[in-house]
Amino acid sequence: MLWDRGTWAPVAGKSAKDIDKGHLHFVLDGERMQGEWLLIRLKPRGKEKRENWLLRKIDDAHAGGTDTLVEEGLTSVATGRTMAEIADGKSSPAPRGRGTARAAGGGGAAPRATRAKKGKKAKLPAFQNPQLCTLVDSVPAGTGWLHEMKYDGYRALVAVADGAARVYTRNGLDWTDKFGGIAEAAAALPVSSALIDGEIVAFKDGKPDFSTLKDAIGAGGAMTLFAFDLLSLDGEDVTGLTTVERKERLRGIVGDDGHLQFSEHVLGSGEQFAPTRPIPAAATGRG
Repeated sequence: MLWDRGTWAPVAGKSAKDIDKGHLHFVLDGERMQGEWLLIRLKPRGKEKRENWLLRKIDDAHAGGTDTLVEEGLTSVATGRTMAEIADGKSSPAPRGRGTARAAGGGGAAPRATRAKKGKKAKLPAFQNPQLCTLVDSVPAGTGWLHEMKYDGYRALVAVADGAARVYTRNGLDWTDKFGGIAEAAAALPVSSALIDGEIVAFKDGKPDFSTLKDAIGAGGAMTLFAFDLLSLDGEDVTGLTTVERKERLRGIVGDDGHLQFSEHVLGSGEQFAPTRPIPAAATGRG
């Protein structure tokens, strides 16, 4: 599995030759690993002959609140496949990288994946009733739960197939004409078909605002879908996968278009996540 890709460089004033001294301070610009890191050679214990190294994340803007990078990154950045799918020999019709990594020696970002061409035209996935949140008095603890923002907007499901897209409300109403910009962006995603779950919001002073959203719907203003779940992909029902696995696949197909955004999450440490905001503004689910 290609777990990450990108470029690295020693921090200013350091050199790759520092590795001979048993340490290397460097910066990563990858699709998963970013920011400053420190590689340290450990002293051998007893008669140990093999060299052991410790990779440590420096506390910077890219440092997360939990050590869950490996637990969340369960798919290949090149194909979007899990280890089980790779072992089964399941092929991927098209690369699913977000295109944020840079090729070695290149200056620009790699292009986003393009939709795979298939002989048979895919059908739009059928609407499914979305799962709804349940208000609780306390946040579940442990790494078996993931936590993300509960946006103040309209719940929506977006069905995509072969360059076409439909936007449905949580009750199954077709509101594609009201969310034309989102439908257009979804239709361009690098998939044969997909059913995406999310929340549509509009911003005021940099924050989601429901009144602004209602005005935007009536006037055709700017709106964004924060995608937080993937129910089907390329004709496959993926609801049997864990939430983390589904979100990893979703991350691979949703870029940073102004109309479509991936809804980030925190794995575990819910007791630290919730106190920074009212509990109704945070959504929690099994990982």
